[in-house]
Amino acid sequence: MRIVRLFLLPTLFLAVIGGARAQAPIQVTPCDLVTSPEKYAGKLVQVRASINLAFEDFSLGQPGCKDKYPFIWLMYGGDEPTPTESTWNDRTRKPGSVVKIGGVPVPLVHDAALDLFKRRLTAMRLGKIGDSECYNCYLYNVTATLTGMFFAVVNDGKSQAGYGHAGFCHLLAIEKVEDVAAVRTAVPAGASFRCTHESKDLTQEDAEPLRSIATSCENISRQACDEMSFRQMAAVASLWGDTLDADAGFLDGRLIYEHTEESGWRTSDRSKFYKLFIQSENPLEDGSSVLSGKVSRVICTVVTPPIPQAANMSCREYSKKLKSMPSDSKRKSKPSDWGEDLTKNPQEIRNLEDASAGMFEQAAKELGISIEPGMKPASCEAPLVFGGKEIGSCSWVNETGTMRIGISLMRTWPLKKNDKQGASSWVLTSAGADVCEVEK
Repeated sequence: MRIVRLFLLPTLFLAVIGGARAQAPIQVTPCDLVTSPEKYAGKLVQVRASINLAFEDFSLGQPGCKDKYPFIWLMYGGDEPTPTESTWNDRTRKPGSVVKIGGVPVPLVHDAALDLFKRRLTAMRLGKIGDSECYNCYLYNVTATLTGMFFAVVNDGKSQAGYGHAGFCHLLAIEKVEDVAAVRTAVPAGASFRCTHESKDLTQEDAEPLRSIATSCENISRQACDEMSFRQMAAVASLWGDTLDADAGFLDGRLIYEHTEESGWRTSDRSKFYKLFIQSENPLEDGSSVLSGKVSRVICTVVTPPIPQAANMSCREYSKKLKSMPSDSKRKSKPSDWGEDLTKNPQEIRNLEDASAGMFEQAAKELGISIEPGMKPASCEAPLVFGGKEIGSCSWVNETGTMRIGISLMRTWPLKKNDKQGASSWVLTSAGADVCEVEK
């Protein structure tokens, strides 16, 4: 469920903002804002910081105070939507509109600096690396000077009294962007890869030293937890004679359940991925357990070369709503149809995949884009039934990760007898695409 929070501001520290923009912004650091949020609540501030952009994350970097919580969520003023999905539900805005926060209009200066900021911030690799997914594969680390209204929230980190994803953050509503600096990451753009997978089973003797390196991250700092987890993954890599560089990679998940532990490490260029899985079972009388597990390594090598690092990359987003499916008054839905999950019916997913193969080219034509070579199906979400209609979506991505096309499909439910095994009844209802290229 998405939660709209543009106008709901309970328990927030809001100062009188009437003449705030008539004054020069207060110069602050990210640590100033998270350490003394009440001091800057409702005021125009200016901060220079790195920017975090990922799935469900659009926030200020906090070097020197990473563990200070709540974090600072970002959003644009004016009519510019948030560039990532979240419960903030701000992915679209009406052109020419001015967003309001707690009744306060927040404008946005549209200029060359803002355009550069958006282009660098959202440039990313869209497709897989070999057969491995490339999540949050952004091509630039972006730093900028942001001027905007700061809205502070006081909570215990457990309630949804604030802003951003799940309502856990303070908010900086951006009015102006200046002095954009973008440094190219190691993520490859425009290349294709071939990957090999290896794994090794762990005995009790193997698993014990790996598990002993890492303990629960409760009651320790985030930095200490990360350092501990890195040592654990470095020990995993050493089983293949590999050495990890803490500055050339990142932890890719760390989960601890009651009887299992999972950790991962991925190199910055996404060419190597290590994973650890440990399971404890058969508790002994002395309280200890029998350990077992598995380690794995994925190595990806270049098949076609990437776009040179020095080339400036940017991505454009396209979207279009197409005609809705005509209603069928003779085929009324039953209450039991609502939310029916078809994930356990492989035929339904195959029908959706077949339909997408015939429609992604139509989607590209509707969007006015030329299809890149090597387009392949990336994923299809299992269809659901709502109110007498079956709804599904699929995406197609090219091998070099520079184009992604997504389509939404719909058809009446239940199907007619002669249509149960086919894909002909699907209707294309919306299309979207991301296209990344070298700037001219």
